[in-house]
Amino acid sequence: PMHRANILQVLEKHRQGTVPGRLLRSELTAHRSLIDRLTLHKVLDSHEGCVNRLCWNSTGTKLASVSDDCSLVIWDAALGREVEKIFTGHTLNVFAVAFLPETGDQRLVTGAMDYHVRVHTLRESGAAESRVFRCHTDRVKDVEVERGNPHMFWTASEDGTIRQFDLRAPPAEGAGAGRATVLVNLNKEYRRSGAEIKSVSVSAARPWLLAAACDDPVARVWDRRML
Repeated sequence: PMHRANILQVLEKHRQGTVPGRLLRSELTAHRSLIDRLTLHKVLDSHEGCVNRLCWNSTGTKLASVSDDCSLVIWDAALGREVEKIFTGHTLNVFAVAFLPETGDQRLVTGAMDYHVRVHTLRESGAAESRVFRCHTDRVKDVEVERGNPHMFWTASEDGTIRQFDLRAPPAEGAGAGRATVLVNLNKEYRRSGAEIKSVSVSAARPWLLAAACDDPVARVWDRRML
């Protein structure tokens, strides 16, 4: 709910110890006097199709966006300036993007409607090298990374699988090689076809925990050490 009490009174109650910090944050973030001051900071205009996913870098200084136009744009969000535009090599709508940690924002992962996962490495020349993984058999809807880990990432797909990739290993080429990276297969687990995974998330506090949103009314959490 939106809070309308005098904001100075809210802060004074916190100083007196009658409003706990968690409640104070809740009241301030939903306080009418602050909401009314919200303004549009920047409009970032470069794509030629729907923007499907956004991702900040670890320091919050850069923003990556992907689109139906199959491009990846990196922005200086403070200045509203395009830093880099990459034509990813995907042939259909790009749905997922993530910065790989500890790479100086020079390496990003994308997933798309063409079933492919691509790792893009930016070069000083301005060009980008793209490494492609062809292992999913349906649309790739999400990419997730682990804080502090530049080598591994996870993908969620409408083929019902979550796959784990390690860039220190040879690239997956085709479905046969891709099977080695499967952590979760809902079609096999529930013995039904057509199961879809829409999103995957790695816990920042306990990175061995992997959560997924699927095409049903429940969220699922796995311990990937046991998979």
